[in-house]
Amino acid sequence: MQIVSEEPHKNYISVFAAIPRFLNALWELVRSFILPYRKGADYKEPWLLILLRWYGLILPGLSAHTPQDYVNLTRLGPDTIYHRLQDPKFGGVSNSDATKE
Repeated sequence: MQIVSEEPHKNYISVFAAIPRFLNALWELVRSFILPYRKGADYKEPWLLILLRWYGLILPGLSAHTPQDYVNLTRLGPDTIYHRLQDPKFGGVSNSDATKE
Protein backbone atom coordinates (compact mmCIF):
# COMPACT_ATOMS: atom_id res chain seq x y z
CA MET A 1 0.00 0.00 0.00
CA GLN A 2 1.24 3.47 -0.81
CA ILE A 3 0.28 6.73 0.86
CA VAL A 4 0.07 9.63 -1.58
CA SER A 5 -0.55 13.30 -0.87
CA GLU A 6 -3.37 13.54 -3.40
CA GLU A 7 -5.38 11.08 -5.41
CA PRO A 8 -4.12 10.02 -8.85
CA HIS A 9 -6.09 11.32 -11.86
CA LYS A 10 -7.81 13.92 -9.73
CA ASN A 11 -8.79 15.83 -12.88
CA TYR A 12 -10.51 13.02 -14.80
CA ILE A 13 -11.14 15.26 -17.82
CA SER A 14 -7.49 16.18 -18.25
CA VAL A 15 -6.05 15.87 -21.77
CA PHE A 16 -3.13 13.84 -20.44
CA ALA A 17 -5.48 11.42 -18.70
CA ALA A 18 -7.66 11.09 -21.81
CA ILE A 19 -4.81 9.97 -24.11
CA PRO A 20 -4.25 6.54 -22.46
CA ARG A 21 -8.01 6.02 -22.25
CA PHE A 22 -8.37 6.83 -25.94
CA LEU A 23 -5.57 4.41 -26.85
CA ASN A 24 -7.20 1.72 -24.69
CA ALA A 25 -10.57 2.31 -26.40
CA LEU A 26 -8.87 2.12 -29.81
CA TRP A 27 -7.19 -1.16 -28.88
CA GLU A 28 -10.50 -2.61 -27.65
CA LEU A 29 -12.14 -1.69 -30.97
CA VAL A 30 -9.33 -3.28 -32.98
CA ARG A 31 -9.36 -6.33 -30.72
CA SER A 32 -13.10 -6.80 -31.27
CA PHE A 33 -12.36 -7.40 -34.97
CA ILE A 34 -9.18 -9.45 -34.49
CA LEU A 35 -10.31 -11.85 -31.75
CA PRO A 36 -12.85 -13.83 -33.86
CA TYR A 37 -10.20 -14.48 -36.51
CA ARG A 38 -7.54 -15.56 -34.04
CA LYS A 39 -9.62 -17.56 -31.54
CA GLY A 40 -12.75 -18.57 -33.45
CA ALA A 41 -16.30 -17.48 -34.15
CA ASP A 42 -17.31 -17.94 -30.49
CA TYR A 43 -15.52 -14.67 -29.73
CA LYS A 44 -17.47 -12.60 -32.26
CA GLU A 45 -19.00 -9.56 -30.59
CA PRO A 46 -22.50 -8.29 -31.38
CA TRP A 47 -22.81 -5.10 -33.41
CA LEU A 48 -24.28 -3.23 -30.46
CA LEU A 49 -21.09 -3.84 -28.49
CA ILE A 50 -18.94 -2.79 -31.45
CA LEU A 51 -21.02 0.39 -31.72
CA LEU A 52 -20.40 1.01 -28.01
CA ARG A 53 -16.67 0.62 -28.65
CA TRP A 54 -16.89 3.25 -31.42
CA TYR A 55 -18.57 5.60 -28.95
CA GLY A 56 -15.76 4.75 -26.55
CA LEU A 57 -13.41 6.60 -28.90
CA ILE A 58 -15.48 9.76 -28.40
CA LEU A 59 -15.95 9.29 -24.65
CA PRO A 60 -12.86 7.41 -23.43
CA GLY A 61 -13.62 4.99 -20.63
CA LEU A 62 -17.18 4.26 -21.81
CA SER A 63 -16.48 0.80 -23.18
CA ALA A 64 -13.74 -0.25 -20.79
CA HIS A 65 -15.57 -2.88 -18.71
CA THR A 66 -18.26 -4.65 -20.68
CA PRO A 67 -19.48 -8.11 -19.62
CA GLN A 68 -18.07 -9.52 -22.87
CA ASP A 69 -14.57 -8.47 -21.77
CA TYR A 70 -14.89 -10.41 -18.52
CA VAL A 71 -16.23 -13.49 -20.30
CA ASN A 72 -13.34 -13.40 -22.78
CA LEU A 73 -10.86 -12.90 -19.94
CA THR A 74 -12.17 -16.00 -18.22
CA ARG A 75 -12.21 -18.08 -21.39
CA LEU A 76 -8.77 -16.99 -22.60
CA GLY A 77 -7.04 -17.20 -19.22
CA PRO A 78 -4.65 -20.03 -18.44
CA ASP A 79 -6.17 -23.36 -17.45
CA THR A 80 -3.88 -23.64 -14.44
CA ILE A 81 -5.07 -20.46 -12.72
CA TYR A 82 -7.67 -22.28 -10.61
CA HIS A 83 -5.12 -24.83 -9.42
CA ARG A 84 -2.61 -22.09 -8.59
CA LEU A 85 -5.23 -20.27 -6.53
CA GLN A 86 -5.95 -23.45 -4.58
CA ASP A 87 -2.28 -24.18 -3.89
CA PRO A 88 -1.16 -22.87 -0.46
CA LYS A 89 2.36 -22.38 -1.86
CA PHE A 90 0.97 -19.50 -3.95
CA GLY A 91 -0.99 -18.00 -1.08
CA GLY A 92 -4.36 -19.46 -2.04
CA VAL A 93 -6.90 -20.89 0.35
CA SER A 94 -8.65 -24.08 -0.58
CA ASN A 95 -12.21 -24.90 0.45
CA SER A 96 -10.98 -27.60 2.82
CA ASP A 97 -8.89 -25.03 4.74
CA ALA A 98 -11.88 -22.71 5.12
CA THR A 99 -14.08 -25.45 6.59
CA LYS A 100 -11.53 -26.50 9.26
CA GLU A 101 -12.03 -23.28 11.26
